[in-house]
Amino acid sequence: MKHHIIDDSQFLQEKKFFTQTIGYIQTIYHGHSFYEFFYIVSGEINHVINNRSEKLKSGDLCLIRPGDYHMFTEEHSDDFLHTDILVKPELFESTVSFLGKDLIKDVLSAEEPIKIHLTLNEISVMEQYLQAMNISPSDELSELIQKSLITHLIYNIIKAPFPKSVSAKPLWLKQLFSMLEFGNTIAKAKDEVFNLLNTLSYNKSYISRAFKNYMGKTLTQYINDLRFTSAYNLLRSTNESIDSIMQSIGLTNKSYFYREFQKRYHTTPRQIRTSSKF
Repeated sequence: MKHHIIDDSQFLQEKKFFTQTIGYIQTIYHGHSFYEFFYIVSGEINHVINNRSEKLKSGDLCLIRPGDYHMFTEEHSDDFLHTDILVKPELFESTVSFLGKDLIKDVLSAEEPIKIHLTLNEISVMEQYLQAMNISPSDELSELIQKSLITHLIYNIIKAPFPKSVSAKPLWLKQLFSMLEFGNTIAKAKDEVFNLLNTLSYNKSYISRAFKNYMGKTLTQYINDLRFTSAYNLLRSTNESIDSIMQSIGLTNKSYFYREFQKRYHTTPRQIRTSSKF
């Protein structure tokens, strides 16, 4: 999937802050030179973020950082609405500087995209800030309200559990990552992969619970992500047959492979192969 960068000239040419509430608009897979908060006002939509697909529903809020890539797909409910809040880096960084960079370093360095669920009260407070900006009598007061809203959003992200950076993970989890990413581990059957847990100093039940707490996904979901990322890269960079690639990632069900690949990348393995040159 090609990456496109949207700079700040479209929305933020003469502004540091921009917000809008809209329905579904077809977009390309893209990143930004600015920060984007968005939350789902109503309905549901499928969101692709950093080559992963997720279902978002009313109340879900995401932070898209420079370096993240995302898009909405056409799979959405008729009542879908979302609010975008776009922030130029200088405004975001001046707010962060006031808060203290150490306070949010895990947010900015997290390996996984940032997603939290807002309560009705949290959404109400945020919308009060947005309304106050619309009637602000001066640019100075408007910027103060903008910084207050960014602070409110960051506070809600910080207090919610989310995947931390690698350096914050315990030793057993780092060891498990090494095992999963070594050699042909992902080609093994699921039971064989889970038997790797026997070599660690904790029981499987604890590891499974702790893994989801740290990573925001189950061990099975993480392994599947590794498998399909590997398949995507092999399709783009080698001339191996699709059957051979499936074997190398430990999958034998061709219907499942094609269905899941289409769901994740919104294209087929054959289309990826056709568009690639060797």
